[in-house]
Amino acid sequence: MTQTMECGYFIRDYAKRKNFWERTVKRLLSDVEVQVEQYEDKFRELKSALQRSVIRRGIIVLRVTGIVNNLEIDLNDMSYAGLV
Repeated sequence: MTQTMECGYFIRDYAKRKNFWERTVKRLLSDVEVQVEQYEDKFRELKSALQRSVIRRGIIVLRVTGIVNNLEIDLNDMSYAGLV
């Protein structure tokens, strides 16, 4: 989250410079390219972590669904089943 906010601020501040020449000189004199590469690398890492997390959660859901489907419980025997 912090990395995303930092990147957003970086883009906002960079885009504030309306003057083409001012942006060009700033870019030549600073480490803008390095910063952009760092943000790109970080976003690739975040994307990969998110994809792994989604896959892991999907596997868990499938396992739990399989367990639940294999349960042989008759919910109609519950005292409040008729109220639903």
